[in-house]
Amino acid sequence: MKKTLLFGLSLGLTLTAVQVPPLWLNEAIAGDDPVVTDAPTRRVGGGSRGVAGSILPTLATLAPNYVGKTLEASPSLYWALSEVVNKPLKFTLVYSDPLKHGIDPVLETTIGKPVKGIQSFDLSEHKIELKPNVEYTWSMSIVMDPKQSSQDIVASGVIMRTTESDLPKGVSLNKDDPSSFEEAKLFYDAMQLLSKKIAENPNDEALTKQRMALLEKVGLKEVAN
Repeated sequence: MKKTLLFGLSLGLTLTAVQVPPLWLNEAIAGDDPVVTDAPTRRVGGGSRGVAGSILPTLATLAPNYVGKTLEASPSLYWALSEVVNKPLKFTLVYSDPLKHGIDPVLETTIGKPVKGIQSFDLSEHKIELKPNVEYTWSMSIVMDPKQSSQDIVASGVIMRTTESDLPKGVSLNKDDPSSFEEAKLFYDAMQLLSKKIAENPNDEALTKQRMALLEKVGLKEVAN
C-alpha cells in the first residue's frame, strides 16, 4: 500500500508518515476527497507501526474534514477501529478556540470494551450539551504509553451545534430522512440517523450504501473492505 494516512489526510494535515495496510474487516466505506475549495482540513486520522514493524490498529473519527454541524445539543459521535488492542482508549472533547473558551477539556473519559469497526460515543450519556455556534474538537486516542502522550494514536474531528434558523435557505428538513439532513449540511445528524436505521435494519443494503456515500462525500476515502 502506498505511503498515506487513512481517511483523507491528503488535503494537508499530516501526522508522522506511516504505512498502514487495510485492516478493516466488518465495515466497507469508499470515497474521494470532498468538493470543498479553499478550506483547511479539520480532521486528523491516526495509525502507526509498532516496534520492529509490528502492525498497530488504525483509528478514525467519522467526521468531515471541515467543521461538521449538528442540530443536536448532545449528539452521538461515530468512530472506527481496525483492530481491538489491549490498550486504553480515551475520548476527549475540547474547545477549538482555547483562548476564547478555555483550555480545560469539556470531557475526557476512557472507553470501555471497544469493538472492531464502527461504534458510537453518546454525549447525552455524559450529560454534555454543546453550546450553539461554538466549535469543538473531539478526538479518540489509543494510549500507547501513559508516560509519553506523543506515542498515542489519535484521530479527531470538529463539530459545531447550529440552529434551524441558520440552515441554508430553501432547505426543508424531514427528520426521518437522512438525505434531508445531508442537504442541510448537517453531517453529524445524517450520520446519526443513518447509523440508527442501520442498527434497526442491519440487512438493509440500501441504508449501508447511503452511509457509504455520505462518508465518501466528506473525504473518508479508505475504510478498506
